[in-house]
Amino acid sequence: MPPRKKQKKGAAAANEHSNEIVIVPTVDPASRPPQPKNGICSLPLELLWHISTYLGLSIQVPHEYAGRWSSSGNPVLPGDYGWRTANLRALAGTCAPLRNVYLPLLWESWNVCVDPGNGRAFYKILGDHLRDASIALARQPETLELIRTINVVLTRYSSNEVLPPFAQAMTKMPNLHTLQVIHAHSQMTTHLKKGFENISLPTIQCVVVPDHGHEILRCCPEVKHVICTSADGSKLVSAIGKCCPKVEIIQDFDISGDNLRKRLLKAAPNLLELKMHSHHVNAEHIKALSGFKKLKAIQFIHHISLDELESGAATRIPEVLVKPVQAAKALLQAQSGPTRLSVKFTFEGRLGWPLSFSDREKLYQKMLKADFPTLEIPV
Repeated sequence: MPPRKKQKKGAAAANEHSNEIVIVPTVDPASRPPQPKNGICSLPLELLWHISTYLGLSIQVPHEYAGRWSSSGNPVLPGDYGWRTANLRALAGTCAPLRNVYLPLLWESWNVCVDPGNGRAFYKILGDHLRDASIALARQPETLELIRTINVVLTRYSSNEVLPPFAQAMTKMPNLHTLQVIHAHSQMTTHLKKGFENISLPTIQCVVVPDHGHEILRCCPEVKHVICTSADGSKLVSAIGKCCPKVEIIQDFDISGDNLRKRLLKAAPNLLELKMHSHHVNAEHIKALSGFKKLKAIQFIHHISLDELESGAATRIPEVLVKPVQAAKALLQAQSGPTRLSVKFTFEGRLGWPLSFSDREKLYQKMLKADFPTLEIPV
């Protein structure tokens, strides 16, 4: 009798399932016999949707890990983020009533960004999956219609085989509105230019991308919200000025440079909202934003530790932001119509070296349970 294979455990098992290419064939409802609605299938649709919120972690936009190393040391999301996809896929394959509920939720967000685990080369596993899934999805228009958000890791691995089918698949997604590049190799600008050549993605409204991913942004002429995950955003400003005339919200750009601010004013004159990290600005930088005549909202993003959160630091304006907030308040008071000013607190901490694996896991789990608020400031 042959020996039994060891069963995969933990996040590795979830990731194994999350990287499978499973396209469920479309079945004509008329050819299927009536199915009894009892047990879980008898629950109201709202409750079935609510159950999905307990199936695993959802990837936020922008995600806290975007542009950072995960606890494994690789530029991918921790394996915990594979559980939701695996659980939704399992429920969607249970029966026709649950398939109708959970299949749209499964494909609402297409994620190719989770650590495959077991020490495997993430760039090869995710690259092969992105290529194969893109080719398979291109033959499934019903599934393509379900995809609203893409969270992806891009590397130089076989880029001439991976990027073109991925880009082509996105052009066939009529409801795609958000593209979040969790990581893109810093030396792949040319690869992205070739992979996205002659591609247009007019349905995309929000792009989360590093500065060296500007070739992707150029393909999104209707984008309104641009989030920079690395460098100062200078290359993204150039792309906005040439190809993205409808940008209304920019986030995480480093506006401390006079030249970048002037270029941004010319590239995005219709800017309505500006979100920036506290270490990128001072009061003088805020005053220099007076050229944005349509600006209605300013949000400062400020990192605090878990200890600071527990001590109540998120209930007051950080000392480093007192003067910038005063300048922002004066700027917004000069604008017509309703305005908004706020400070968003986020996690500051190292999840990698020099912490041990067990310490990283403890800190990571504690961070997930923490509630980092947004402090609204009267204008």
